[in-house]
Amino acid sequence: MKHKPYARGVRLGNMLDIARAQAPACALGGLPHCIAGVVDCLGGTCTKIFSGHRLGYGAVILSQATTYQLVRHVAIGTARYVKNVDCNVVADITQRSEWCTVACTIAIVCIMTPDLRCRYALDSMLGCP
Repeated sequence: MKHKPYARGVRLGNMLDIARAQAPACALGGLPHCIAGVVDCLGGTCTKIFSGHRLGYGAVILSQATTYQLVRHVAIGTARYVKNVDCNVVADITQRSEWCTVACTIAIVCIMTPDLRCRYALDSMLGCP
């Protein structure tokens, strides 16, 4: 089964799907370069962009990973953030983990690995069990 980079019922939560827009992650001005590079490597032009103002961020980017190569500057789950001077959060994703997020001042980047179940990632970001 191929996982889609969006979830059923996303409009019912804090995230509003904005016309299922497709754009490179770098189209969002102000994203730290390292984060944009990660998403470009994984999602390219198929990256989905959602608004997320009610979450306190300017946008939410959902992308499906196709490879583990060059996956850096991400945080596993929602809590393990390590700060550095280049971007607000940095960590490494491990192989076979289901999903990971990057939270910065204007975006949450949810990178879907091949093992992801999108509903779990969205529920976690929305604070649901």
